[in-house]
Amino acid sequence: MTPPDSADLETRFFSADGEVFAAALSEILTNGDDSLVPLLREGIRRFPERGAALGPAIAKLLKAGKDRAAAAVNVVNWLSLGAGSLAIGHRPSKGLLQTLKLQGMTHLVTLLGEKEGAREIGRWLRPMEVKWIWLSMLSGGGIPEAEQLPALRAGVRAVAEAIRAGGRVYIHCSAGIHRTGMIAYAVMLDLQLPPHAARANLDFLRKETAAGVGGERLAWVEAAFLKREPK
Repeated sequence: MTPPDSADLETRFFSADGEVFAAALSEILTNGDDSLVPLLREGIRRFPERGAALGPAIAKLLKAGKDRAAAAVNVVNWLSLGAGSLAIGHRPSKGLLQTLKLQGMTHLVTLLGEKEGAREIGRWLRPMEVKWIWLSMLSGGGIPEAEQLPALRAGVRAVAEAIRAGGRVYIHCSAGIHRTGMIAYAVMLDLQLPPHAARANLDFLRKETAAGVGGERLAWVEAAFLKREPK
């Protein structure tokens, strides 16, 4: 958002006309620039009667500044895929979940098993209005067993459909490497990306995942999820 002209804004903000002041305050709050907090504090000094309006406004701007700082610290790479987006990483803390929510996350995909505390993450999400997809996979980084395939295929399809519908989806396991790399790769194949493009996207999404997932796991994904044309 383009910041307002500071001189003009200050003139209108300190206006004795209540309507002009209210319009200037609304513009400040819409812009959300916490560098304008000193201006609001000066407004309280000059017009104490406006303190009831300016106190909450100052709190709102300070919170916006803290939220932006948190988002800058917890950076993930969002990959645009058609109408939606994908990001991947390690098991999120409450703080990271809040940051991802600020970045527009609509779905969280958890690949942890029951004993890894997956349900706790689901509980954290309840007040956040983020949809939770729990696709339980065993830890250890091994290739999934054949009996897991139906559930994995259904889960991958659900994630891909969420992205097709415009969702912003974050996929994680524990370290964000083996299970995360396999499922993110499978989702991109379901979205009709060719294998070479999907592998390149893994590197963009998270270099640690691309380097650590392993060629044998990606080959397993291709064998299990790519639709082969009959010869």
